[in-house]
Amino acid sequence: MRWLIGVVGAVFLGSIAGGQGALVGFAVGFVTGVWIEGKVRKSRKKVPPPMPDRRVIQAGPPAAARPSPVLRSSAYGSGVSIRVSFGGDSPAERRTGRGDAKLTWYPAGQPVSHSGIRIADGMIYAAERAPNWPSEPSAIITSLSVGRTAAYPLEDFGYYPAYFNLTPAQRRCYLEWLSAGREDADPSQRSLGYVFIFFYGLERRIVVDRDRNPRLLDEILRLLQHYGPAHKSRSLKSYALQLLHFAGWQLGADYYREFWPRLLEFDDDRPDPDGLRFVLANLYQRGEPLDWTVAYRIAMVDEESRRSTVVKRTREKFWELFEQRFNEKFPGRIVLQAAKQEALIQYRPASSALIQLSYERKRGNPFDLRLPNVAGLRRQFKALPEIWNSCVDDLSGYSRVLGSKREGQAAAMAAWQALPPDLRRAEEHPAKYAFDELISTASREGDYVFAPVGALAALAGIDERAKLTPVQSRQITGLVSDLSWQLAPNPDITGLPLAWNQEVTLYPAIPGEISDPQISGLLRLLYLAIAVAAANGAVEADEMEAFHQLVGSQIQRETDWRPLRATEAALRRDTNVALRSLPNIARVIPPESRTLVLGTMARIAAVHNQVSLNELRILRRISRALHLDADAVEKLLREDAAFGEVTIEGARGESRGEAIPVRPSEKPAGFALDQDRIKALTQETREVISMLSVVMTDPVETTPAARQPSATAPTEPSAPVAWLAGLDERYHPAVLTLVSHDEISTADFDAIAAKYHLLPDDLLNSVNTWADETLGDFLLERGENLRIFRNLLPEAAELEVAA
Repeated sequence: MRWLIGVVGAVFLGSIAGGQGALVGFAVGFVTGVWIEGKVRKSRKKVPPPMPDRRVIQAGPPAAARPSPVLRSSAYGSGVSIRVSFGGDSPAERRTGRGDAKLTWYPAGQPVSHSGIRIADGMIYAAERAPNWPSEPSAIITSLSVGRTAAYPLEDFGYYPAYFNLTPAQRRCYLEWLSAGREDADPSQRSLGYVFIFFYGLERRIVVDRDRNPRLLDEILRLLQHYGPAHKSRSLKSYALQLLHFAGWQLGADYYREFWPRLLEFDDDRPDPDGLRFVLANLYQRGEPLDWTVAYRIAMVDEESRRSTVVKRTREKFWELFEQRFNEKFPGRIVLQAAKQEALIQYRPASSALIQLSYERKRGNPFDLRLPNVAGLRRQFKALPEIWNSCVDDLSGYSRVLGSKREGQAAAMAAWQALPPDLRRAEEHPAKYAFDELISTASREGDYVFAPVGALAALAGIDERAKLTPVQSRQITGLVSDLSWQLAPNPDITGLPLAWNQEVTLYPAIPGEISDPQISGLLRLLYLAIAVAAANGAVEADEMEAFHQLVGSQIQRETDWRPLRATEAALRRDTNVALRSLPNIARVIPPESRTLVLGTMARIAAVHNQVSLNELRILRRISRALHLDADAVEKLLREDAAFGEVTIEGARGESRGEAIPVRPSEKPAGFALDQDRIKALTQETREVISMLSVVMTDPVETTPAARQPSATAPTEPSAPVAWLAGLDERYHPAVLTLVSHDEISTADFDAIAAKYHLLPDDLLNSVNTWADETLGDFLLERGENLRIFRNLLPEAAELEVAA
């Protein structure tokens, strides 16, 4: 080299200064060449190996038992010491680039020490210096310093964390966390950056190095269970579940079948569609049919399934109802099919280093998998969104009850009653124990139990009031029916609301029992008969026998006598109930039928061929309630041939000079209603019963006049509205606007509230509080849109809207 440089110098200076310059150039070049050769020789001398440094990782087992620096891979890759290689098949050490650092893997169970900190369970990479890009972010770089004190665990360090980018204090914090078993007493007090650094190493080991040790998956699952719920970020859950499904599949169909149910436990509002692809492929691979636990998740991610707060608010009940309906629809579950072409699943790495590696599309790419394409055949899952949406619809009422302000027994009762029948049958009634105690202590008479309405109302969560509303009366009837008992008098049949201090009859229900439609008319007729029969202070047996003979031909089944006799037992104990109900019954009897009803009651009174003064007074009271003439009773008794032999006490004659013939007042020795008369009255009684079976289908407290809105002019927004009674008038215009829709957007709802100078939340809460008390449920439900439950509105409201 010295001669070559000398010649070059001579030629260069000779061309400039001639022969003298060539001599000088050769000398300078020769000396320079000698100097360069010395430097090169010096750099080639071997440097003695460095003394052991405390920062270098020391791994067990002891030196005598340690394996050689390069180990062959066992079944799970234990004890492997390798260089990073993408897609490599050999466990031997390799270099990914010139001058790259050696990357060593310490398997699960192998203790490691660094900077005086002992890591008992391995599962880490280490290197003397940071490898070339793409470098492994999880590798513990032994040449980097470690602080004497640890950083605060919640100190964050940005996206894509890496060990070589940590401060010395953060490195100590990370190493101490590894040493403590990668667990914190309070997981919320640990930055997820530390968890991700460790996760990156497991991700490389599983995906790139293809380590199939199940302990690696168990560790990822443990970290997810410990740290996932403690942090709002969904990144750890997303990346961890993706890796667990991806790696679990590659451990074999049997292993993965036992493994994936543990992964589905992490599903909440939105399961991972890619994870479901693996699950469906595994079921298909094993020939297993689809059950409801996976079907539920498929329905959840289907675009045709409705998103609703009902699902979140009623989660447990929603699952239960979906399971029932899925099993009813598919008794043998769904036998899965797969498309002919397999599905390509591409793994999306969490580590920045693996993201770079994933761009290299080489043969045998470890980031790609092919699965049986079960999810691609969507037609086999067509019925699942239909089942889902039916559950949303049927649990909407239950959801509204859960969102209401009710508390205590009232809340429990309302929630139970709002459940769909499918669920209600399987769940114990919240008032069962209290009701059983009431039955055991109540007074009895034969097969009948007598209980005060107030005690039943307390079980239903109803506050004390003298007269219950129709809605509250139906609540009590529903309570008794739900507990497999019947109540008499039944307000659902009679249309008459209950009173707080009223006593009712309870008797066991017969499963599947359906009463004849005529029973409602019979019961209403019974109320009138009891009022007449009790006029003399007591209901006599022969008077009720006359009633039974009159109505007996209308009762076809023996079971239809049960509600009639139970109601009679209750009214006998308190005949005033029948008398107090007279205005309500009379109010709705059509004018053309009123004389017929009065005649039937007169025949009950005349059973002894005598009408007493008290009975006459009751008949007159019935006549007045029916808006008949003042002398309608006397006229009937005088002119109807059926009463020709009847003695009338205290009658008002049409002429003061005449008197009705008086027969002896003594009663006959035995009662007998002429059979010919009974036959003649059958048709007449049938007409009365049929008429009374049709009327009073609406709550009797609402008069027909109140249901007739103006046909010529719509209700002015500022005018009070009858059916909105009880709601502050300032809300009326907004409610009338709302009830013209089934559903509106929340923005439109806010605009309506603003139009009438109301706050949206105040309008919503005030209307629902009023509706809960008056209509029996919430009128409005706010979700993605605002729903208006117009089916709760009375007929008057519908007419108002139509007008």
